[in-house]
Amino acid sequence: MRTSYLLLSLVVAILAIGLASCGVSSVPPIPVGDFNLSISSQSLFVPIGSGAGNVQITVQPTGGFNQAVMVSLSGVPAGVTTTPPSPFTLARGGSQTVTFSAPPGTSPSVSTITVAGIARGSETSLYHSGTLSISVADPVYAYAWGGNTIAAYAVDANTGGITAIGTLATGLAGGLQFAVTPPRSHFIYFLVETGEGLSIATYSADPATGDLTLSQLIPIEASFGVTLVASPDGKFLYALGEPFPGASLQPGIIIGLQIDPATGRLTQSFSEKLPATLGIWSVW
Repeated sequence: MRTSYLLLSLVVAILAIGLASCGVSSVPPIPVGDFNLSISSQSLFVPIGSGAGNVQITVQPTGGFNQAVMVSLSGVPAGVTTTPPSPFTLARGGSQTVTFSAPPGTSPSVSTITVAGIARGSETSLYHSGTLSISVADPVYAYAWGGNTIAAYAVDANTGGITAIGTLATGLAGGLQFAVTPPRSHFIYFLVETGEGLSIATYSADPATGDLTLSQLIPIEASFGVTLVASPDGKFLYALGEPFPGASLQPGIIIGLQIDPATGRLTQSFSEKLPATLGIWSVW
């Protein structure tokens, strides 16, 4: 009996060695079923120097498919990195968030990336792919306001598209009404209502992230229908007050404020009454 067992073990070992020498492996000869490859978005904005853009890639099995899928990204712009790096593997039914980052010095560009997934077999393989448009640009920011909250958006300088990046609770009483950003400036000015009347709130914007920091709150004389206008050179800010509705004899007012180019802080330089019949909407 012991001799027979040893002979059987030897035969099994010889067969195993023979199969291995013939190239037989554990890879299925034909993948079972199929899979779909989905991308959460067809376009993506990646700001240069800060922040990132994210998409989610998912493998959806069909017909009993139960293999891992290797996912690769081709056409990624020079300088842009991905986390995780390409290629990576997704299990059956798995998802992966891919983060695209562009360090300072990356050249602005608009590219099309091919996202490909392959499930390999020894005799045949399954392959599916999709595309992703990626825009890489220096960050530009826009702000919307209402109530006592400011919403910040990153603006794609290549396409004009916007991406929400967060909100800021101002802590100021009343609603935010108007906002002005002088040309080529990192400062933004909001007209706000406080318990003591109208004031101009000065915020400095982080050029890398778009985050806002309150640096000054300056009361103004006008009390109704005020519009803020920045001079084309970004050196001055004007508060333009309109007459009260139904009170045609009430004069309008222009308040001039000088902008400190280093800090953005305001210093009132003059205040001038206008004829009551002059409607004020803009200057320049």
